[in-house]
Amino acid sequence: MKSKLLALAASTLALTFAPAAAALAGDGSSADQSASNAANSTATNTSTTDQSADQSQSSSSSCAYGCGGAGQAQVLEQDADTNQSAASAANAYQDAVNANVPVTIGGGSVSGGDSSAAQNLSNEASSAASNTSTTYQDADQTQKAESDCKAGCGGAGQFQALEQDADTNQKADSEANAKQGAVNANVPVTIGGHKVGGGDSSAEQKLDNKAHSKASNTSTTDQDADQSQKADAKCDKGCGGAGQAQKLEQDADTHQKADSEANAKQDAVNANVPVAIGGKDVHGGDSSAKQKLDNEADSSASNTSTTNQYADQSQKADSDCKAGCGGAGQFQALKQDADTNQKADSEANAEQNAVNANVPVTIGGGKVSGGDSSAEQKLDNEANSSASNTSTTNQDADQHQSSSSSCEYGCGGSGQAQLLDQSASTNQHANSEANAKQDAVNANVPVSIGGKDVDGGDNSASQNAANSATSAATNTSTTNQSANQTQSGGSGAGQFQAASQSADTNQHANSTAIAGQTNVNANVPIVITIHTVIVVTPPSHGDHKADEPKAEEPRKEKKARKAKKGKKAKKFGKKGKDRVGSLHGRHVARLR
Repeated sequence: MKSKLLALAASTLALTFAPAAAALAGDGSSADQSASNAANSTATNTSTTDQSADQSQSSSSSCAYGCGGAGQAQVLEQDADTNQSAASAANAYQDAVNANVPVTIGGGSVSGGDSSAAQNLSNEASSAASNTSTTYQDADQTQKAESDCKAGCGGAGQFQALEQDADTNQKADSEANAKQGAVNANVPVTIGGHKVGGGDSSAEQKLDNKAHSKASNTSTTDQDADQSQKADAKCDKGCGGAGQAQKLEQDADTHQKADSEANAKQDAVNANVPVAIGGKDVHGGDSSAKQKLDNEADSSASNTSTTNQYADQSQKADSDCKAGCGGAGQFQALKQDADTNQKADSEANAEQNAVNANVPVTIGGGKVSGGDSSAEQKLDNEANSSASNTSTTNQDADQHQSSSSSCEYGCGGSGQAQLLDQSASTNQHANSEANAKQDAVNANVPVSIGGKDVDGGDNSASQNAANSATSAATNTSTTNQSANQTQSGGSGAGQFQAASQSADTNQHANSTAIAGQTNVNANVPIVITIHTVIVVTPPSHGDHKADEPKAEEPRKEKKARKAKKGKKAKKFGKKGKDRVGSLHGRHVARLR
């Protein structure tokens, strides 16, 4: 955050180059500046990882006769990796000069007073980058084998392996730069030499400059896995035992990146510069330049991802064997994989350059009047950009196997196998850019120069300009996968099931909005009057050119010409002679 403020209010300066009796007045003169500069930056990382695992094995045997025992094994592994990076930068620069510089110089009848320059500035840059990640992993494995063996029997052998892996990588970058340079100047200079007015003169400027940037990542990963095996045998005679195996694997990878940049730049000059110079009869007064500026750039890039994976595997083998029989062998393998890659880039640039100038200059030399003159400018410049990715992936898988046998004599057992595979990949890229650039000049420039009888008054230039660019690029993806597999086998059944589901989603969205505006609004009356009389003597009439020397006449011809002229005069009389001979006059020209 950097702020340079310079407020100049030059007190009335009276320099008198006249006799002591000469009148000189000043007073009244004001420069007001109010400035606010703020830069806020926030970078946040929040991560919650819960892992819960339950493994239970139970084996009960009241062995009678040969029997054979149950062998059970369980392997459970859960892994969760979360990488988070959040960077946030907010820069607000403000340079402001507010100057009211009245200078009053006498030499007879000088009056100034009334003169104001007011500037109100606000500069703000806010940046926020945030990462939120929640990972829940829950795993349950249960094995139970019961045997009241009667005769040879053979035992149940059970195996379970469960693995869950969740990787989350999050990166959020946010940058907001707001730069404002403003000059507000009301510079009346009043110089006398007899009768100078002035007074009334105002320059008002209000500026607001904002840049907001937000980049956010939110990811939630839920993985739930249940495996249950049960073997129950009350063997009668030879029998043989059930062998069951289950394998469950869940993997969820989420990569998120969000970049956001918002730049708002504003350069504004507001100047009301009345200068009144006398030499008799000068009046100024009434003159105003108002400028109101608003410059804003908002950028937001957001990633939201939710991944839910649920898996259930259950195996049950019941046998009340009668005679030789043979046992059930069951196998289940379940795999779920969800990959989500999201990238969102957002950039919003709003740049505004504005000059508002009301520049009355009143110069006398006899009767000059100004007054009434206004230039008003209102500007609004806005660029909004948003890029967003939202992805939801739900995967649900159920596998059930049940084998029951009340075998009578030799029989043979059922063998069941199930394989289920679900995979969902989502890639999303959203790019958004909005640029709004505005250049505006609003000028009311009356200049009144006298020499007698000049009047200005009433004069206005008003400009209202709004410039806006909005860009949005959005990706939304929802993937739901659900799979159920159930097997139930009587005596001698051999069953196999395989189910595979795969969902790939690739999305790319680009959005660009550019609004460029150049405005000039000018009301430029300039009145110059020279009130005077110019005397012009016309050139002599004749065939020769005025600047050529006359050729000398010979004496004979000259005598003859004079004699001829005399005869003509006698003929027309004295009046005719006057009309011809007195062609000499004056031309009066008045320039205004």
